[in-house]
Amino acid sequence: AGPGGVPGAPEPPDPAAFRTLQDYKDEAERVFIMKKLKENRWNVSKTARAIDTPRSNLYKKLEQYGISRDQVQE
Repeated sequence: AGPGGVPGAPEPPDPAAFRTLQDYKDEAERVFIMKKLKENRWNVSKTARAIDTPRSNLYKKLEQYGISRDQVQE
């Protein structure tokens, strides 16, 4: 279980593995987005609604983190 003992939640990154707070936050955000994309079968519009962010912002995050559909396996 991940944060708060929620079954199926992604494990948070190990803080010791990162040099800066921003690096840690970026990795946590990347893991979160990938998990949500998988849950929503790579439907970007549905995922954006689920995480309460504009679709355009989610597309920017996908580009920022180099996330592509090949990385999100069913």
